[in-house]
This record gives sequence, structure tokens and C-alpha cells, in this order.
Amino acid sequence: MSSPSPRLRALDALRGLTILWVATMHFAADVRGLPGAEVGPPALWARLSTGDVFGTLGGAVTGILFLPGFRLDLLLFVTGLVLSLGRPLPAVPLLARRARAILPGYWLGTLAVAAVIMACAALRAAVLGTPFADEAQSGSRLAGSPYLFVPEDVVRSATLVGRFQSPASVQVVSPSLWYIALVAQFYLAYPLMRWMLARLGAAGFLVACTLAMLACRAAVLHGVPMGTFDPVSALTSFLPFHLVSPALGMVVAPWLKARAEAGVRTRGAGIRFVGALALLLVAGWISAGHLLPVNLTLAVGPSLAVPPAMVGLWLLAGALPGTVHRMLVWAGGVSLGLLVVQDALRFVVGTALTLGVPLSAWMWPVLPLYLAAALGLTRLWWPVTQGFADLIWPAPAGRPATAVASTASRDSWSERNRPEEPTALRYPS
Repeated sequence: MSSPSPRLRALDALRGLTILWVATMHFAADVRGLPGAEVGPPALWARLSTGDVFGTLGGAVTGILFLPGFRLDLLLFVTGLVLSLGRPLPAVPLLARRARAILPGYWLGTLAVAAVIMACAALRAAVLGTPFADEAQSGSRLAGSPYLFVPEDVVRSATLVGRFQSPASVQVVSPSLWYIALVAQFYLAYPLMRWMLARLGAAGFLVACTLAMLACRAAVLHGVPMGTFDPVSALTSFLPFHLVSPALGMVVAPWLKARAEAGVRTRGAGIRFVGALALLLVAGWISAGHLLPVNLTLAVGPSLAVPPAMVGLWLLAGALPGTVHRMLVWAGGVSLGLLVVQDALRFVVGTALTLGVPLSAWMWPVLPLYLAAALGLTRLWWPVTQGFADLIWPAPAGRPATAVASTASRDSWSERNRPEEPTALRYPS
């Protein structure tokens, strides 16, 4: 089989960077909590003005890695790129192929994470001497808070639509997989958005999507009811409030296709690396309201942070060593599996904290081990997911059920367990 094009490898590297970034942020949220104003521009400038260079650098790194707010929109942006760079298909075949790409892994991942929740509950009950039923329902910890689990959540999660019953149901069982329910909304909207792009042109399409998104956000912020959803939960959970991010991906796709044919790498890796980190920090400041008025960030949404963040990720992907880049390509191709595995690990981390393991004090040395464990377990999990998909949802005639693609270098990270379509969405948070 021929090697994936530089364009496809570049996209997978971007997805791999983003999904590992999500896992990194989740780990910090679970063991120590996410940063705030202490990594904003005034705080960092105050440190620097006193000569605390290392403190300033540490705060900047913390901000780059852990500031919340815009990774979801990054993934929507990449999804728009992925669909626009793929072979054009009519709506029904397109939706059928996208459903096969995500749903089997989503269903199996839900069951796997539920099993991990039960296993962790049994361990806590045995060690602490507490009732298993109590531990199973409310003994898990996520982001430092109790996590409520009831058996009906498995069914609620499996239906996708059941995740939108209430803000609490959005993140049931495998919390990060709620993104699949969000991206499914984009899949349904994509044929119409593709039609609009073809008729309005790039500029008109972006204007139309921006106006629609701003109108929807303004309506909710001014009191239009969204059922059981409060305004903030609604703005997070539904596609119309993020419409510009995937639309940007669709518009940028032709440029990226032409740019990536020459490959990701250029000279000046050191300059690219520093520039990438600066852009990612600025993106975090924007989404957290440290550079813009908070009310503007709330009104416009995290889409403001997407352009600097994507340029930063692009520069970073080109500045990393070859082995790391190939690992990211592999991680991007199996990112749905990686998302499931890191969700399971989050419940393991919560149990470790409940049992008194001082992970907060050990966060920085444990973080690379955590990411290595997530990658290693994904290599075991991904073939299981693909086998399950082939079993319950055979591929259309004329295509292999689970093909294995390799990169030009045939590096072991990306040679094994590659997804059937390098451009198919395989992840989501």
C-alpha cells in the first residue's frame, strides 16, 4: 500500500498533538486543578519584572499546557479540514462512512470505561471498607469532584442523543466522548455547509457562519431558554455556538492542501518552536479572557483562539524531532482510541487520589509517565476497537474492512494499527 501523502501525515500530527494536549490538561485538572490568573500576562510580567526568570518560564509553560477553553474548537477545526480534504460524497454515503468510523469505537469505549469505573469502585470498597454500591455510584473522582454514575448512564451514552438530556448527562460514563455527540451534529450539518461554501464562496460562507453563531450565542446569553441547559452549558454543548471553528477548517482546507504537499518541515526549527509556544500561550490567554474582555470572549466564543492555536500547532509539528513527529502521526490516526484510554486512566487517577497517593505533589514527574501509559494502552486497545467495528459494521463491498497504512519511513509508531482512512475522524474532547 502506498504511503500517506504529506498532507495526511500533517493532519494526523496536528490531531495527535491536540489529543495529547487534551489528555495533559485533563491530568492536571484531576490532580491539581487548572490555572487561572496566576499565568495571565499581568502575573507573568510581575514575575519577570522582579527578575524571576525561571518562575516566569514555569508560569508560561503551565499556561501553555493547562489553560482551558479552546481545545474543543481546535478539534472541530481539524474535523472541518478532514472532511473538506476527503473525497466528496453524497450526504447519505458520507454520513454512513462517518458513522462507521466513530460509532463502534464510541460504543465499545463507553462499555470499557464503565467497566473501569466498576473495577475502581471495587478496589476502593475493598481498601476503604465502604459499600460497593456507594463507591460505584458516587465514589469516583473527576477533576477533584465526586462523579455521579448510575447504570442508566450506559444506555444514555450509547444513544448519543441521550447525552443532551441535561448538562449532567452530557458527560456521562466516558466524559470526553461527549465530543462524539457534538461532532455528530457537525456531520449532520456538513452537507448543508458544504453546499453553502460552494455557492457563497469562502468569504461569504465565513460571514454567514459567523453571523449565525453570534446570533445564536446572543440569543442564549439574553435569556432564550434551552430546556434544562443553563447558558454556559448550552454554549459548550451544541454546534451552532461553535459554528465558525469547523467552518474555518473547511475554508482553510485548500490552502493547507497546497502548503502540505511540500511537507511540514522547514529550516529554523528553534525559531519555529519558540514562535509556536508563544502563539499557543496567546491562544490560551484569549480563550481564558486574559487578553480580551471576558464578556467578548463569552459572546464570540473560543473560535477567537483557533487561528493562533492552529498556527502554533503547525509550527510545533514542524519543529519536533522526526521520531516524535512520527509518533504524533500515529497518535492522530488512533485518536478516538487514545481519548477512550485517557478517560479510563482519569478514573484510575481519581481512585489513586482517594486512596491517598500524593499525585498533586508529583504531578510534573508523573505527567510523562501518564502520557506514555495512555499511548501504550492505546496500542493495545486500538486493534480491539477495529476488530469490533469489523464485526458489527462490515465495511462496504470493495474496500478492506481494516486496512493498515504505513508512513514513508515505516516507523513502528505509525506502521501498526493505522486506521483505514488516514483522513477519517477517529477521535473526538
